[in-house]
Amino acid sequence: RAATIAARRLTADWLERYGTWHPVAWAPAATARRLESWLHWRGLLIGSEAEPLAPTLDRAFARQARHLARIGPADSPWDRGGPERAQVARGLILAGLALGLDERLMERGTALLGTEIAAQILPDGATADRRPESVAELLEALVGLRAALESSGRRPPDTMLSAIDRLAPALRYLRHADGALAVFHGGGEGEPRRIEALLARCGATGALPPSLPHGGYQRLTAGDTVLLVDAAAPPPPGLDRRAHAAPLALEMSAGSERLIVNCGADPEASQAWRAAQRATAAHSTLVLGDTNAVALTGGGGLASRPEVTCRRETGQSGELLLQLSHDGYGGGFGAIHRRRVYLSADGTDLRVEERITGAGTHPAALRLHLDPAVRASLLADGGGALLRLPSGQGWRLRIAGGRPRIESSVYFGAGAPPRKTEQIVVDAEMSQAGPPLRWALQRIDAGGPPPRGGKGRS
Repeated sequence: RAATIAARRLTADWLERYGTWHPVAWAPAATARRLESWLHWRGLLIGSEAEPLAPTLDRAFARQARHLARIGPADSPWDRGGPERAQVARGLILAGLALGLDERLMERGTALLGTEIAAQILPDGATADRRPESVAELLEALVGLRAALESSGRRPPDTMLSAIDRLAPALRYLRHADGALAVFHGGGEGEPRRIEALLARCGATGALPPSLPHGGYQRLTAGDTVLLVDAAAPPPPGLDRRAHAAPLALEMSAGSERLIVNCGADPEASQAWRAAQRATAAHSTLVLGDTNAVALTGGGGLASRPEVTCRRETGQSGELLLQLSHDGYGGGFGAIHRRRVYLSADGTDLRVEERITGAGTHPAALRLHLDPAVRASLLADGGGALLRLPSGQGWRLRIAGGRPRIESSVYFGAGAPPRKTEQIVVDAEMSQAGPPLRWALQRIDAGGPPPRGGKGRS
């Protein structure tokens, strides 16, 4: 009862302050989300038609819905792409259903939805902003909209149904074995149970797609090990507001536990923090000269786009191999980063080779960010580290071409608040003529003894 009174009081206060118009409160995506929220909680907010708030709320709903139908991409403020525009289309259609099948709202929302589906959802079901969490957000919006249309006796547009059929397999592809998403390009893990329920509503079963050739991610699965690798150029202009400078970055999980991660992003962080989260050093990849592999703009977006190549092979015994490269360091260093990834058929042996081609010798740092639940200790010989998962399973990291150290890191992938974690850092001087930097992870039986001579955490 107290919560209901508080909700009505807050809604009435909002209507008094911003009910006529406000440049921020009436922004397209915010307005669409508010209309959906009012629809969902209408019964709680007004209780009955005798509630004094009812006529005011209903008038405000209709006024904002028609305002939303009048504005478009040329109006400001308007997000420069991503799921927000699909959110506006969804809000218009739901408002049209709520207002007695207002055909004007329905037609405007359906047209905008078709445009955004074509712009945002790639043929393989990945999204053009290359953010895994966008796949979940768009799929959830479309599945909910499909249900609302069907319950009103209207057939959902074929473009919507086709988009759902493409998004669901892509969402499954971009998950780790814990059921949550890989953390790339400003997205977070999401909620595993919510993702599982969403996939169940789609009837998404069967084998995973072999690849996401348009989305640009490679998934290597062997035994209970999953590797997800960013194997394509960053998203294009207009869809890069949250993009990260992370070509060839990778994440790794073993069973239902994450081992290697990227730092993720907090959209509510300060501008300085957001820049740090988007930096190449916040990802599990190689960094040259403590410099970003992709130039970032101050207000979001990218100022450069490297060319990324990827070739995938499967060996006769089932082992998996990726050969990748990017030229993001071509302008400032005249160098190309080449990453070769091997995963054994049973998933217990990962080997990665980092190589630089091009002129000159360059200071480099390999960074492997660890999930907050992982415990790391350096080996006594200085050539690697022992990584322990909560289950007791261990992985021995061996390094050739540099000496590892353990530094602090921070993980934003699971949402606020950020969690403290650690990273393995390996410094090296790299050149085309010099040896590559190699690292390998071999699984140790769960509960087994650690390698002799471990130093403990540092």
